[in-house]
Amino acid sequence: MAATWYGFPLIMLAATASLKLTPDEVYDAGAIDGAVGWQRFRWITWPLMRPLLAPALFVRGIFAFNQFYLFSRCVEPPTITLATASYYLFAPTGNFGGQFAVSAAINIFTVLVLLGLILWLARLTRGAATEEVTYV
Repeated sequence: MAATWYGFPLIMLAATASLKLTPDEVYDAGAIDGAVGWQRFRWITWPLMRPLLAPALFVRGIFAFNQFYLFSRCVEPPTITLATASYYLFAPTGNFGGQFAVSAAINIFTVLVLLGLILWLARLTRGAATEEVTYV
């Protein structure tokens, strides 16, 4: 719950900015073509929101990987998640006795997951940059 409230303002700001930048003429053209309801969102609103929302969601995802303190302090006994496992395995006085190799492997896996997300986002937004969408 705390992580949701932590990331909500960033996502809401990106969504609101992209909605404000969407010109009314695009919706008028969609109405002339017969787009209604879900079609307007699917084919007009979402593609115009994606260039601003995708980086915000990606940054929020990176923040989620860095929030081990939420799990380690809010839950007793501490919950082991991908974000907290490395911390608990690294601590020499922890329950697992300071397994540095396992901790390093978890950190490398986390970096690889984030790198995969970066490449996926770059591929996803590459097409949007070449469509030459201009905001008025």
